[in-house]
Amino acid sequence: MLGGTIGGTISLTGKLTKIKNARLTWRGILNSFLYTGEIAGEFIAGGGDVAVGAIKKDKARLKKGTGSLKSSTTKIVKNYVTNFKLIGGSGMEIANGVMKRDKVRVIKGGKRLAKIIAVGMLSVGAIKIDDDDEKEDKK
Repeated sequence: MLGGTIGGTISLTGKLTKIKNARLTWRGILNSFLYTGEIAGEFIAGGGDVAVGAIKKDKARLKKGTGSLKSSTTKIVKNYVTNFKLIGGSGMEIANGVMKRDKVRVIKGGKRLAKIIAVGMLSVGAIKIDDDDEKEDKK
């Protein structure tokens, strides 16, 4: 609900002011909230299946729950690695732009980094930013 309220406000502001980055940031916030919910749901369901499987001595349910826990943990780790690469790539683009006195690279890297920070601060969870956002940015 909070993500929809914040994101909707950002999206509306972006449309009214014709700022594409605001709409793209909203998309990132929405995707991040959904992805966080997906991971949390899978993790909670897996924990429940493990608990019920252990109590009822149901090996199939225990195995299903363990699989869900492993899967959600893997998603979290992969998300951190992806985000680290995004941040590192943006930082490198800014540094290279500064060294080569290329304003376009500095601005592009700065925009991407600002979007990652904005999405991370507002979504309070897993960050999911699609490369499609950058393709839209070029339009």
